[in-house]
Amino acid sequence: PGVGTSPAAAAAQRPFVLNRPFQQKLEAHFLEVPLPPQPAVAAPTSAQESALHAHAVARWEALLRWVTSCSQESGRPQPAPSPDVVRVCERLALKEQDQLTSKGFCFVLNDRQCQLWTLVLAFFDELLDEAALEAAAAKPTAGAAATAPARKLGPLRLALFLSDAVLGSRLRAKVGGPQEQRFLRFLADIGVLMPGGEVYDCTPAALALYQKDVAFSLARSIAGSDLFALGQGPNGATAEAVEPDLKAEQGIIVESNFKVYAYTSGPLHATLLGSFCKIIARLPNMVVAQLAAETALQAMKRGICIDNIIRYLESTAHPRALKRTRAGDPIVPANVRNQLEVWESSRSRTASARAVLFEWGPEEPMAAEDLEACRAAAQAAGGLLWATPATEVSDAAAAAAAVAEASLGGAAGGAAVGAVAHPLRLAVTPEVAARLRALLNQRRRPTQRPVSRAR
Repeated sequence: PGVGTSPAAAAAQRPFVLNRPFQQKLEAHFLEVPLPPQPAVAAPTSAQESALHAHAVARWEALLRWVTSCSQESGRPQPAPSPDVVRVCERLALKEQDQLTSKGFCFVLNDRQCQLWTLVLAFFDELLDEAALEAAAAKPTAGAAATAPARKLGPLRLALFLSDAVLGSRLRAKVGGPQEQRFLRFLADIGVLMPGGEVYDCTPAALALYQKDVAFSLARSIAGSDLFALGQGPNGATAEAVEPDLKAEQGIIVESNFKVYAYTSGPLHATLLGSFCKIIARLPNMVVAQLAAETALQAMKRGICIDNIIRYLESTAHPRALKRTRAGDPIVPANVRNQLEVWESSRSRTASARAVLFEWGPEEPMAAEDLEACRAAAQAAGGLLWATPATEVSDAAAAAAAVAEASLGGAAGGAAVGAVAHPLRLAVTPEVAARLRALLNQRRRPTQRPVSRAR
C-alpha cells in the first residue's frame, strides 16, 4: 500500500493464501474431467411437481419410520432402506436394537437441511473408510494413487452440481464411475432424486440441501397424511388433486396452555411427539399432546435438547401457527419456550452418578484410621466423591477411645459413646471401590467389618 492509503483499503489489498491441503483438493477438483452435459428438461408440469414432491415425502417418511421403528404400525408396506442407507445410519449410531439412541432423537427432531447433510457427509466418510481399507489390503501402485482423488471427489462434485439444480433437473443414471452411480442411488433412496429410467430427476429435497426455505416447506409437508406421502389421497384421489387441501390442514400447533395439536393421520409424528410430550388423544386425523415437565425431562435424559424440540415444532408448524409471525409473535408461544428453558436449566444444575458408599460405626476400633487411609487412596486415584469432614473423624477417634474405656467398665466411657454415634462415611466411584476393598482387606482385623453398599 502507498503512502496515505486508508486502513480499509490496505486490508482490501492484503493477499490471502489458501490452506495447503485445501489448495491440493481444489486443484484436484478443477483438473478432474467435468461432468458430461446433462439432458435439458422443460419446466415440470403441476402433475410432475406433485409426483416429485410425493416421492421426496414418501422416501423420507420411510426412512424416519425405519429409524424410529414405527413402520410396523402402518398396515401399508413401506420401502426398505438400501444397504448404503442402513450402513450410514449405523455409522451415525441413530438406533440400537430397534431403539432410538440419543443421537437418533436429536437427528429426527433436527431441521430437514441438517438431516440431509448429516446423511450425505456420513456417506462420504463411509466411502473414504472403504477406500482406506482397500488401500491397506492392496499393494500401493501408481494407478491406485491416480484414481484415489477421482474416487473421493466424484460424489462430492455431484453434490456440488445440485447447488445449481432446479425442480425437475436431470442427471444421467450412467454418469461417472461406480462411486458416482452408487451416490446417485443413495440420493434416490433418501428422496433427493427420483429415478426415471436412464435419468434421475431432482426433487424438492435436492433444493432443500441448499435452500432453507425449501427445507422448511418440505418439513411441513412430512407432517401430513401418510396417504399423501405415498402419492395417494383420501378415497383413492391422486396426490395432485388433494395437495392444496392437505397443505392447508397439516402441521403442528402449540398453544400457550402447553397443549400441542398435530394434524396428521400417520404414526410417525405421533411417535416423534411422544418422545417429549404426553399423548392425550389420538384421533383419525389429529394427535393431541401436552408438554409437561416429566416428559420433557425424560427427553433431556435421552439427549434431546430444547433447541431440537423448538426447531421441530417450528419446522412442522401448521399454517395457522405460521400466521402468528405476521403479528410479530413467535410460532411457539414465548411462555412455552421460556418454561422449556427453565426445565432444561433446572436439570443442568444437578447431576447424578453411580457411587459406592463405605460406612464405619463409631464404636469400631481403627475406624478413623481406615477412613483416612481410604480417603488418601481414593483421592490419589481420582475417585473420591465425598467423605466425612475431618472434625467428625476426630470425634469418632475420641469415641473409639471411649469405647476402649467402656470395655474396661468405665461409666464415663459409656456416656461418651452415647454422645457420639455418627458413622463415618466415604463415597467413591465404582472403579476405585475395588481398590479400597483390597486395601481394607490388608488392614482389616477380625473385629473390623466395614459395610459397603452401592447407591
